[in-house]
Formats: sequence, C-alpha cells, structure tokens
Amino acid sequence: MIVYLNSTDFAHSIYTRHLRADGLIASDVRVIQIDRGISVADMARAVINNARTGHPIAERSIYRLIINSHGSPGSIAIGNGINVNNVNDLAPLRPYFTPLSQGGHGVLIDACLVAGGSSTSGPLVYGSDDNACEQEPRFRYIGSMVCEPRAGYGFMMEMARVLDTKITAGFNIQFGPNGRDAGGLEGNYIRVFPNGLTQIIERQYVF
Repeated sequence: MIVYLNSTDFAHSIYTRHLRADGLIASDVRVIQIDRGISVADMARAVINNARTGHPIAERSIYRLIINSHGSPGSIAIGNGINVNNVNDLAPLRPYFTPLSQGGHGVLIDACLVAGGSSTSGPLVYGSDDNACEQEPRFRYIGSMVCEPRAGYGFMMEMARVLDTKITAGFNIQFGPNGRDAGGLEGNYIRVFPNGLTQIIERQYVF
C-alpha cells in the first residue's frame, strides 16, 4: 500500500496517479492527516493503526510512505516535527515497510529543503563514487553541502537506518502535487539507503 502522511497545511495533497478515474482515492492508498502537536511516536502509531480501517496494517505492506509537509534542512515540519533527535521514534514502523529487494520504495519526503544544509567544516559534500565525504566540485550544491551530520544528509542517513529502507528528498523548494511541477520533486535530489549507499541525482524526480 501507499501511505500519505500529510500535515494540516497539505491535508488534501495526493498525487494524480494515486487517484482513480472518478477522482476517488485508489484502494491501495491511505491518507493520514497529522495535526500540529502530534509526537513522532504517535505518527508511527497512526500509520500502524491505519486511519482508513482502524485496524493494524500487515507487516511489510507499506511499499511507499509519502510525507507532505513544510520543511527545512534536516527537518520535516509535520506534527511536532521530525529531525535527527527524534527520528528514532519512527522505529515501530520498520517491520511494516516492504523490503527494497521485494519492490519497496521506502520514504519520499515532499517538503522544502530537507536534504540541504550548510556544512560548518568547509566545502565538503558526500561523494557517491567512494562513499566518503570529499572535496569534490561536481557534487557541490550552493547552500546544500550534505556532510553536516545534523543537516539533511545526516538526518536522512539516520532515518534510513531507523526504518531500514530508502529515503528520498530534495535539496530545493518544493511545490507539491498542486504546484507547477505536480508529481515530482523539483530540482536535484538525494536517495539514501540503509546500507550507506547514497545517490545524488541531478534531475527532477518523477514518480
């Protein structure tokens, strides 16, 4: 199934491909609105208890989790906010993700700037060629240096570890499903895998 976690700012956001021809939500899609002030642990429980049926979902049944919210480098502004300090509270969701080897797509974060963040140690960025931080011009992004542990890259690495799945987020401002580029992430984006592999993609993400 596909699960949307939508902040109150984006309560009705859903991508066109996840709607039926008559405009209703497809049967394999669940949309969960997260009100302001909700803790990360309660977000995890809301997913497990399934907002549509009120019954717990089956393990390994989430093949994509989409988070629609505002954001900033290393932080998702949903509920009380998700960041590197509390992302471990999502751990109860781990057994519910479809393994990547079985077609799972992990977590897509459709929120502004989440993968970004300025390094405090110079122009270091993550180089996917050798899996290490290095001074490498072709991986440099103005305002989006990704080696800062508590900025976007560090946050995504921790989320991938906690959930044991792939995390995808963009470096740039996002316009969401109702924006000018509906159905994709605007600008360059990064994929982070639980085994430490990272891919920085210099093109728009298309669902």
